[in-house]
Amino acid sequence: MEELPASGRRYPWVGFKANREPGKDRLFVTEVSKTVDGVKLLDKVSFIVGKDDKIAVVGKNELAVTMLFKILMGEEEPDSGTVKWGASIEPAYYPKDHGRFFDDCEYDLIDWMRQFSEDKRESYLRTFLGRMLFSGDDVYKPVKVLSGGERVRCMLSRMMLSGANFLSTTGSRLSNTTSCFPATTTSSPRPWPTASSRSPTPA
Repeated sequence: MEELPASGRRYPWVGFKANREPGKDRLFVTEVSKTVDGVKLLDKVSFIVGKDDKIAVVGKNELAVTMLFKILMGEEEPDSGTVKWGASIEPAYYPKDHGRFFDDCEYDLIDWMRQFSEDKRESYLRTFLGRMLFSGDDVYKPVKVLSGGERVRCMLSRMMLSGANFLSTTGSRLSNTTSCFPATTTSSPRPWPTASSRSPTPA
């Protein structure tokens, strides 16, 4: 049998390293409700994220799931109910619609990434971007002209640079679930985790 040639496809390095170890208390959501334009998206949603939990949030209404994440990240306020993060938790979020980070931005890729990095040196940023498959003059490309796949790599880079110890994402671009709470982090390069151990109250 003829051997197939080895694939020349390259993959970005994706590894999350938390700045500090998260404590036992992660996230408490209590009876969160939200109505938008007369439509009730969330009705008394409650759940707790524990130390070892990886939680998938699956709902028929995509807007409801997105709204839940916006409330968790403080981008929207609930009509009622509470969201309480653990004292040691530093969350990072991959939004489904991330166009606002790029569309009206005049930065090139280096300066865009510099916003989120503690190390502002161009040499460091070029090395980091190289691991995410941005090389040569690509690092000076205006971010508003980046392709969809390039934007995904930028948003993952933003999360990695944050040093967060609680990761979350919405949408199907990164996982097969509607939404996912990977509640642990890793410093080793590997695919985005999609496993879930239990589900909270559906949105």
